[in-house]
Formats: sequence, structure tokens, C-alpha cells
Amino acid sequence: MSTMENREAFLMHVKLDAIDEFKKRYEDFWPELKNQLSQTGVYDYTLNLDEKSGTVILSQKSVSYCSTTHMRGGDLFTQWLTSLAPLLVCDHEGNPIVTPMSEIFHID
Repeated sequence: MSTMENREAFLMHVKLDAIDEFKKRYEDFWPELKNQLSQTGVYDYTLNLDEKSGTVILSQKSVSYCSTTHMRGGDLFTQWLTSLAPLLVCDHEGNPIVTPMSEIFHID
């Protein structure tokens, strides 16, 4: 099994009137989320927020055999997403819209 680096980025949108609550909830979940990310092979995780537009860019690095998809069935991920869903732009079924982004360029 290879341990090559895997870089992923995702785009989400926070409702403008929910930005402060989004940051608070994220902060509340961070200790447990950090632990779960680490256990699934994520070793570099960044969340950027443009507070004027509500645009969130999440980027992470992990070992190649691990990714966010490994977390999606977990209890903590479900709790995190359920907690944040009312604050995020969602699809017609009420699921937060989380768009994977394509990497165009990277430099170390």
C-alpha cells in the first residue's frame, strides 16, 4: 500500500446570517474532528472562510489510501454535518452542498 500524498479541496457556502454560529460550532467540534481526521490519515487540514460571501474552502492532505470519504459514514461526521446543515447552503433535500474542487496547480 502506497503512502503517497493525497490533496483534496472542497467548496461550501455558509449562509451570511449564520457565519458567527458556523465558526462557534466548528470550534466546538474541532477537538474531536481533529482526532478523527488524524486517525483517518489526514495530517494537514485548513478551513478558509470569506466572511463577505460565505464561501468556505476546505483543503486537506492525507496519505493516499485515506480521504474524507472514509469519515462520511462515521458518527462524528454525521453529527458535524447535522449540526452545520442549517447554517449552510443546501440542496433541495436539505443536504449541505459540498463541492469537490479540482487541483490546477500546486507548489511545495
